[in-house]
Amino acid sequence: MQPYQEKQRELFDSLEEGFRKNEIQTTIVESVDDFANDNRMSLTAVGFLSKELQETIQSKIITPLREADSRQYFFEPDALHLTIQNVRTSHTPALFNDTDIKKAQNVFRQILPRSPRQSFMLRGLFELPTSVSIRGYIGADYGTLVRSLRQSLSEASVPDNKVYASDDVVFGNVTVCRFTTEPNKAFRIVASQLKEMEIGIFDIHSVSLITTNTVCLPQKTRVIEEFILQK
Repeated sequence: MQPYQEKQRELFDSLEEGFRKNEIQTTIVESVDDFANDNRMSLTAVGFLSKELQETIQSKIITPLREADSRQYFFEPDALHLTIQNVRTSHTPALFNDTDIKKAQNVFRQILPRSPRQSFMLRGLFELPTSVSIRGYIGADYGTLVRSLRQSLSEASVPDNKVYASDDVVFGNVTVCRFTTEPNKAFRIVASQLKEMEIGIFDIHSVSLITTNTVCLPQKTRVIEEFILQK
């Protein structure tokens, strides 16, 4: 791993340990019984996974976890994504309006088409109190891009309202499961077995600004605009 990726790994591990000790350091999505009908809406910019990665994640991660505990909510293939930059976290009523969307849209229009494509290494699970994700590792240039987006959003009066554990180290993650109830022992065993699973490389060629619910359900997702990154 590159030095920046080692810092990402350390932050992943630190967050997991902190949550185990009930030391909440970042924004997380609270559990509900029925995520499919969850009306908490967010405004965010994401990269949607390729069909190949969707299939790999379904077979290697989601299927064994679902077989261990089917009570949990597992993401649909088309919903699998990696967040590039949050604008407004999930909430009912929504914490944004049409004016906020246009402001954010202008920021992404100015920055993303001039930015290079991003390449994440998807490897290992990231376990939080209410979800399981796949860890996404990337180089330091990505941190520079994200900090630029956050600063520009703030200057445009639509600052990112999410709380992060670190301003210096930025990572990616792909959520695969949200908990509707406390996972059973079998789920925890399978998650432990999959802890270091290698998924593959996620090359992000485009970023979509979307409004969506907490599980990016296709029926509740609206793509505002898609931004093509430089080759």
